[in-house]
This record gives sequence, structure tokens and C-alpha cells, in this order.
Amino acid sequence: MGLPEWSETLLLSDTPFGKGPRYVYVYSPLCGTCRVGMRMLEVAAAADPGRNIGICNINLTRELAGRWQIESVPCLVHLEGGQVSRKLYRLGSVADLLGWIRGSSL
Repeated sequence: MGLPEWSETLLLSDTPFGKGPRYVYVYSPLCGTCRVGMRMLEVAAAADPGRNIGICNINLTRELAGRWQIESVPCLVHLEGGQVSRKLYRLGSVADLLGWIRGSSL
């Protein structure tokens, strides 16, 4: 399936893309845990296809990582109105991801 790769320029722009909330998976290509988390997120996205979910390589997003205060990777960021609403660092399982995305607390 594969999730769309969103650039730092796009994520920090004032021009909105897509309607409603966005979920950005911040990862590093050198991180094994990030690869496992990305696969889980792909499964979660396929189970809930109406969500606006993309990925962002932290190695290419120095300004964004500072602005969003990303503490480690992997990190799933929930954006509401272009602002960080919440962040998830512990991905757990696909069911946990779906619950978090749908608004349930872990």
C-alpha cells in the first residue's frame, strides 16, 4: 500500500492539504522500530481508509522536528487545524493505533 511522504515544506505551509485532521508518522529510515511501526500504521490506514495519514523522514525535517518538539522516533503526530494536537511515541499494536487515531486514549 504505502503511505504518502509529506515534505517539511508542505507540512509547515499555511496552505491546507486534505480536509479534517492529519496524522503524520515521523520516522527515521535507519530505525528498525520505525519500520515495524510504519507497517502497523499501513495496516491501520487500510482498516480506516478515510483518514489523512502520511509519513515524514525526520532526517529531512530539522525545522519541523524542533517546532513540533519531536522527542524521539517513531512518533505519530495528530494535527488539527495545522497545529499539533497530540503525539504518540509508543505504538503498541494495530488495535492501539486505531483506537488512538479514532480518539480513544491509550
